[in-house]
Amino acid sequence: MTSLIEQLIDARRRLLEAAEAVPPERRDEAFLGSWCAKDILAHLVGWDYTNVEAIAEMLADRLPAFYGQYDPDWAAVNAGLVQRYRVDDWQALVDAARRWSATVTSLLSGLPEEELVRDRGLRWRGHVITIAALLRAALRDEFQHAEQLRAFARSLSLEGEG
Repeated sequence: MTSLIEQLIDARRRLLEAAEAVPPERRDEAFLGSWCAKDILAHLVGWDYTNVEAIAEMLADRLPAFYGQYDPDWAAVNAGLVQRYRVDDWQALVDAARRWSATVTSLLSGLPEEELVRDRGLRWRGHVITIAALLRAALRDEFQHAEQLRAFARSLSLEGEG
């Protein structure tokens, strides 16, 4: 599982690089539905916090509470996380994204590998829920949002050329 932890660290680094490529004056501009670059960072901080809670619940053999809040694409959960964790100060958001990522990876590093993949009998909509599965979902989200940020930054640089 070390490689999964390393992947999470690398994904967050790449995502923050992509976010930093968005010019400061455009970081409040919606480009992903109603979300701007700051909202994406707040969303990730919120999920980091949620995942820390979820890991604790799973270690106690309980299905994480957030599964009870599901709606299509986790829209209400995501909106609530953005509202709760978004601040206007860019550096504070970046620092929170780094700090919460480090909190998650530190927590994971302290767990025996078998705990990450252990089937605790937790199921949701026919899926086996393990800590590793939760982390793989977070990793996919990081990659997706990093690419969205890169595409936005590229569009802005092309806009400047035109």
